[in-house]
Amino acid sequence: MVGVLRELFQLFSGQAGGDAAQRVHEAFDTYLDAADPDARADLLDVLLREAEAYLSLLAQAHWSGVKERLEQASVVQTPLLAEHRYGTTMRAALVPELNEAFDDLRSENPNAPRPDNVNTLVTHRIGEIHNRADPFARSLSVIQQSIFDRNRRRAAQQTLREEYVESVLRYGAAGQPEHRLYGPVFLEGYDDSSYPTIRYRYQSIDGPEFEVTHGDAGLSRRVTGTNLRYKYTVDEIRARRGITDREAGNAELMLNASHLIADRFMGSGFAAAANLVDASAHYNQVVMAEMENRIDAFISGIARLHAAGNLNDVTFNMEVEVRWGPLLAMEALRGMQQTILSRVPEDQREAFTREWVQMTVRLAASSRSIWRIMRVSYNVRVLVNDADVPNNRFEESLGPDIYLGIDRTKLADLLGPA
Repeated sequence: MVGVLRELFQLFSGQAGGDAAQRVHEAFDTYLDAADPDARADLLDVLLREAEAYLSLLAQAHWSGVKERLEQASVVQTPLLAEHRYGTTMRAALVPELNEAFDDLRSENPNAPRPDNVNTLVTHRIGEIHNRADPFARSLSVIQQSIFDRNRRRAAQQTLREEYVESVLRYGAAGQPEHRLYGPVFLEGYDDSSYPTIRYRYQSIDGPEFEVTHGDAGLSRRVTGTNLRYKYTVDEIRARRGITDREAGNAELMLNASHLIADRFMGSGFAAAANLVDASAHYNQVVMAEMENRIDAFISGIARLHAAGNLNDVTFNMEVEVRWGPLLAMEALRGMQQTILSRVPEDQREAFTREWVQMTVRLAASSRSIWRIMRVSYNVRVLVNDADVPNNRFEESLGPDIYLGIDRTKLADLLGPA
């Protein structure tokens, strides 16, 4: 691959007919030869995807343009993603380093925190590193230096080790400390007491802004987020369910605190952000999750078509509107009968119905008024480099939460696991 590219550069240099182009070609060789071997493969992939543009720059002796574009590539901006060979190698090397570090901590203090699974810890902190969130103030810069200077790899690994350990000492071995980055900072005049509309952004993350409007005497809520990006571009963690700073209204009654704009799309899990609603566990973990997966696939498809798969070039605006209705709304009850009750074996139907009625009565009689979600509508507009592209709109809706009051184990038997 390297040989083919260099032959092409030679050809372009010859066409340019000047010593300047040759010097640029030599600078390119020096640049790549010094790079970390794993990162070099990723950088060559970038060059091959946009070969014509890079070759033209080299032929015109515009080395600074080539260098600038390489340094904006996703392998440099988000180097620890699993899609990069460099990222995969660095993460794999980090696991034994951290195991050793946590062993050392435990030898000094038997009560020192230690993650149950270091692989999971490494994956969960990647967003923190790429955002330079405390305590990962140095890691990204040192990693970026090592990409273009293989002699700095050891320094990058050592910095990662130190800051991962510090993150565990500060925030614990479990959980996701990046959650704190998504607390709302209200815009002037639109704080959490300015019902029916609030507006906010995030203190530590540039770009996203949100507006939440309550309507219909509190029976609807619309959350609009602009200039959103994927919270994580790494596939294996993008679909995980987000954490929240409050429980559902009544966990005993099998409710979940559920994101309207999903965690993966930068939706806040803080109650003050008004992005959380109560829903049944099945509606949240299966029905809403399936819709979020479809939106995810739609955005990723736009990225493949119009951004060569680079999710860092993609932003999107998202509007999610929820409408509530009475707990005993006939539309929901008919849906429950058709979707769930019809799957219950006939000899168990009477007992199942009795148990469901009893739980519904408990919901209705709970100290906190329970309303049933009747509809959730999603409207997404995807932008590539801040511009519209063809077929970039997604509009779909979910029907009622018909699963309220039904035991999750029974639902899993009838409909599949939550």
